[in-house]
Amino acid sequence: MRPSTLKTAILITLAAFLAHSTLLIAEPVADQHYRTLLAAVRPTELPAMSAKLVKLEQGEAQGPATVGVVNAASEINPAAVLSVVGAISRGTPKMASVAAATAAENQPRFAWAFARTAALAAPEQASDIVYAVASAVPKEAQAVATAVAQAVPESSTPVISALGRAMPALQPFLDEAMLLAENRTVSATTIIAQANRLMAAAPITKTEPMPELSAPTQPPKPGPPFVNPPGNPDHVVPGPPFEVPPGWQRKYSKPK
Repeated sequence: MRPSTLKTAILITLAAFLAHSTLLIAEPVADQHYRTLLAAVRPTELPAMSAKLVKLEQGEAQGPATVGVVNAASEINPAAVLSVVGAISRGTPKMASVAAATAAENQPRFAWAFARTAALAAPEQASDIVYAVASAVPKEAQAVATAVAQAVPESSTPVISALGRAMPALQPFLDEAMLLAENRTVSATTIIAQANRLMAAAPITKTEPMPELSAPTQPPKPGPPFVNPPGNPDHVVPGPPFEVPPGWQRKYSKPK
């Protein structure tokens, strides 16, 4: 057996022992565990070793293992993460979406590349990959869906559906774009582009603020019934006569 092969076998055995003997291990310690194991292999062996570490786990434990392995690989050698995602996706297809989404969170601008690599390695997981990566990095959602649809053309419809679930605001426009393309062979890339145009052209509805309601006022209280004054209101009683005092004269202003 070659030294490199023996070294890899020892590491895998050690990893299996630690994985099954520390079921209650804390997450930070588990991540350090994967970093220690992956740092001990040569750069060219990093993808294969990452895939083997994930495959060693069983059932629900594979999810946390995938996250820990991809995070460790991202710290050790960021340039090798694309190959790590591909290796994990080929070895354990159900973990393709987890591997791609974790890698995308660490390096968002390469989200489309991680999703495309995972989809090529596990094409039956294409829609799950789009949903997971688009949810992890929403700003790259459309680029992710386009890349996966181009890599796996037969998954166009599930990919569009996954994009809509990850971006609810875009869902109505995706539906409209698909209706417009009915009875025609149109790629997912075209549908996504059309949905973007429809969304950009849609009027922006502004909700008017509700007017502030003043406090309710007290209703007027009923007073006593109106009673007419005594006497005839049409009869005017004359007052005392007015006498002009002697010597009183009116003064008029002279014309100017």
